Amino acid sequence: MREPKVLIYMSCYNHEKYVREAMDSIVGQTYRNWELFVANDGSTDRTGEILASYRDDRIHFYNFKENTKFVGASNFLQDSMRDVDADYIATMSSDDKWKPEKLERQIEILRKHPEYRACFTWDEILFDYEDAVYRQLEDYSHKRNRSRYDWMRRFFLYGNCLNACSMLMSKSVFYELGGMNQSFFSLADFRLWLQFVNRYSFYLCGEPLTYYRRHENNISKSSSANFVRSTYERYKISKDLIEQMDETTFVRAFYRKLVYRHYGSKEAYAAEKFMFLIDETSLSGEQAAIDLYLSFSENAEFLRILQQDYGYMPHDFTELTGNAGIAFISNMIYEAKVLEQKELKKFSPWEIFLGQLDAGRVDAERLAVFSYNVLTGLYQYTCRYEGGERQFLSIRDHISRLRRDRIGNGGRHVLYLIGEDSEWDVRGRLAEPGDDKPFLCYVPKRETMFAEETEKGNICRQPVAGVSYLELYDGKEHRLRFAEETGERIDRIIYVDCITPEYDCRDMAEGYSLAVEQACILRGDIYERVKREDAAALAVMERVQIYTQKEEIK
Repeated sequence: MREPKVLIYMSCYNHEKYVREAMDSIVGQTYRNWELFVANDGSTDRTGEILASYRDDRIHFYNFKENTKFVGASNFLQDSMRDVDADYIATMSSDDKWKPEKLERQIEILRKHPEYRACFTWDEILFDYEDAVYRQLEDYSHKRNRSRYDWMRRFFLYGNCLNACSMLMSKSVFYELGGMNQSFFSLADFRLWLQFVNRYSFYLCGEPLTYYRRHENNISKSSSANFVRSTYERYKISKDLIEQMDETTFVRAFYRKLVYRHYGSKEAYAAEKFMFLIDETSLSGEQAAIDLYLSFSENAEFLRILQQDYGYMPHDFTELTGNAGIAFISNMIYEAKVLEQKELKKFSPWEIFLGQLDAGRVDAERLAVFSYNVLTGLYQYTCRYEGGERQFLSIRDHISRLRRDRIGNGGRHVLYLIGEDSEWDVRGRLAEPGDDKPFLCYVPKRETMFAEETEKGNICRQPVAGVSYLELYDGKEHRLRFAEETGERIDRIIYVDCITPEYDCRDMAEGYSLAVEQACILRGDIYERVKREDAAALAVMERVQIYTQKEEIK
């Protein structure tokens, strides 16, 4: 079997204290089929001399006489590698380093799983000075694996958590996405990660194989210039990404924050994107929302949808443009004082739903267009107040009546999602009065979905006479599909022993429209453990019908 070739690039400036460690960690890799493209970016110390001392046919050294502020040297190196016959791209910072087995472990993972087009690793922080901020973030890269949609949500809403020096990415994908554009000086890596998960999946190796060094001269060190620069870059990244994102990725990544789930026109889709962005609350997200609104401001259908379906009026946008976005922070800096930011009207999914309900615009058929997040937010809000739980149950009962009206006499299509290690006996228990068509699906735990040795689709199943099996596990993207993605109509979902932290079904319970009734069956011992230890899972179960296996489904 041909050994994949790895291309590594590194730009160096005045790092004589660290660069030998970085170089030695590359040369000392247990995986040997690599080439290094390294540039001395006009250093005024001994960095260039140290780099030139390495004699290896695999090392290509470029000595810049003048400093390009990293941007020019890094882009030059990426251009120099473009036509080299190789399989993967990696990058290194001249003040960081790798563990010897780093590349070997990543190649091993990518060989086993060709569906992944990149592999990252956890890192370990080396402190050359006391850095209080990063002392609190020593395990910031120590995340679990997840689907590309969940990575999209994680990156977009909460920022970067991956070390660029841990990257090993398919060379063809790297250049297809434009590489790591260093014109985005502060967020070039973050921009590439978002572009990547918009199309592809990656694997995060849960071993700290990369060292990240914190010292007083880090280029990412906090400063007013870096804040302004990263704010503008974040806005541009958000704007471009949301404009380019297809509907499937948008819904799967951000369903926890959506009001509506299906969009019959470009105007309806733009309206949902706009509401999502203003709820994102960051200066960059607000600015991207303002741009989107202005680009559709002469589209009467877009404005009508915002007013009729969201209760968002033109004067609300006027308030937004005077109190949000990049111009607001720019004016604050220009005035050299903290400006009073007016509190803007909030537009949460459940508030919009209640407004539509009060206006008489929610009937049995229209119920299907609303996101299930309506109940999520409604539960969290109403139960804070005296009598709130009673109000929540009343609204839930009303929704249940609308569901029954929608189904009529046609019989319910019921999907049973059963945890892979559930002991529930499915035989003879999958048909209730009123059910027309039962479906069955065994779902894997998260650790099963992302285990290196997992055989795709090898989740245990028990054939049951008269019951159709739905395959929800997507082995290519390592996620559970929503039931609607199978093309089947589902009216009710019953979760059996799988709304616990080990499963993604807890998230799935928030991923459907209000037209789908949800119920949960748990073994008695699991239910008692959840009540003691997992408030989040308990909250999900309290929004749906909950039974233990000692009880009958009603």
